[in-house]
Amino acid sequence: MTISKRDMEEILSADMDVEVRRTFLAMSREEQLLAILGMLSYSRSEIAIVKKTQIEFGQDLGAFKKELREVRREREKREQQHEDDLLTTTGKIAKEIAKAFSSRFDFWAWARDRILPPIAIAFILGLLYLVFGGKLP
Repeated sequence: MTISKRDMEEILSADMDVEVRRTFLAMSREEQLLAILGMLSYSRSEIAIVKKTQIEFGQDLGAFKKELREVRREREKREQQHEDDLLTTTGKIAKEIAKAFSSRFDFWAWARDRILPPIAIAFILGLLYLVFGGKLP
């Protein structure tokens, strides 16, 4: 099956510039074939470059994942040596929640730590004063 010039113009009408299309149609069939094969080889080389880049990215990603696993193993080993209860993420979350709750203001703990000692000291001193001969006013 041969392709006529009119068929070729219809095929090329949408994709090519007018001058480029005229120049391409003015070429002999062998030159057109060589031009098409040149474009095909360029496309194949670009695809090969993209595939190579994709393979390199895949290798880099594999190396990154391997390094990430190694860092995680080292971190878990350190945690295991220091604190046995923090090996899991759930344990870490529970510890952080407990830390957040413990940092809230607790009135009774504050009163016990700040108010009660001076009152107790004053009471004991007053009691000792009375025991050793002091008189009430």
